[in-house]
Amino acid sequence: MPQGPVKLRYEFTYDGGGIGKGGQVQLRVNGNPVAEKRIERIVPLGFSADETQAIGMDTGTPGSDRYEGRFPFNATIEQVKFNLQ
Repeated sequence: MPQGPVKLRYEFTYDGGGIGKGGQVQLRVNGNPVAEKRIERIVPLGFSADETQAIGMDTGTPGSDRYEGRFPFNATIEQVKFNLQ
């Protein structure tokens, strides 16, 4: 990541056609694409009651038993936007 203020953008383009389908993901840094990946399936409905919409640190259940620590983000997050279409 570059030093100074950075604008991160995560774009998920859903395949459509029902719930739990896949899509294409793109990560952009300051408007420039830096990574792209296909996700074959997403979680179709919901999560457990202890999951949150964590930003800056994951405080819910880890995705794997091998995951240790919380690894908090130690900078300033000035704004978070969700654009659902």
